[in-house]
Amino acid sequence: MNAMLAEFGLTRTAWQVLNVVRATPAGTHVTDGWTTRPAPGRLALTADGERRLASVGERVDAFRELSTAGITAEGYRTAVSVLERMTRNLEGH
Repeated sequence: MNAMLAEFGLTRTAWQVLNVVRATPAGTHVTDGWTTRPAPGRLALTADGERRLASVGERVDAFRELSTAGITAEGYRTAVSVLERMTRNLEGH
């Protein structure tokens, strides 16, 4: 599915998000108070969503720092490349 959606510049996750946005009426919170649709065709974070996303960002940064401690940039690229290859190997099965 990701290969097919790549033709449109999308991932499966992005496609799913777009479908949620389309299905949610203007003026309603889309996801647990994180976002709102201020007008048709518009999506925005709520003030609470902004605060929550900032908190998540801090945690993600700390997680990345912890998980990559002692790993060079080249080592990280190699690890990601290997994991991507493993994913491609399994996609057809």
